[in-house]
Formats: sequence, structure tokens, C-alpha cells
Amino acid sequence: MVDYKKKPIVLYVTHYSELLGANRSLLSVVIAVKNKLCFEPVVLVPLYGALTKELEAYGIKYYVCHFRASTFDRKNLFLILRKHT
Repeated sequence: MVDYKKKPIVLYVTHYSELLGANRSLLSVVIAVKNKLCFEPVVLVPLYGALTKELEAYGIKYYVCHFRASTFDRKNLFLILRKHT
């Protein structure tokens, strides 16, 4: 049976855990959704970091799931860029 009193969950996914431009905006959106709308935000992050600390501070649920966002990892990407500059 469906519990209609429970808020619907909205899942947000980010590909990094630092608190830089895009994740700062994501944090603002997630806080607003939690405080002003009838949704329960949940954030999926690849690692623990500054973003997860802020999510904890605001009482926003998150899950850490180790995944790669692209076919390049950063170390390989930097090596490729170094060779071509």
C-alpha cells in the first residue's frame, strides 16, 4: 500500500564530491527543495568529501556509490593533456 503522507523522493546525481561551482548550485537547489517543496531530496555521490559534509550539516540524505563518470580518469586525462601541450 502506498503511504500518501510520505514525501516523494527526488534523486540527484553528481560525478564528484568537491564543493565547487556545479555542486554549490546543486547544494542550493537541494536545500531549497527540502525546505520549500514537498519532496525529499537524496544525493548520489561517488566519494565522501566537502559536499557530503555539507549535506550532513543540512540533514540531507546521501549515498556514496563508487562510480566513474567518464571513460577517462583524471590522472590519465592530465597525462594526455601534458603530452599535447
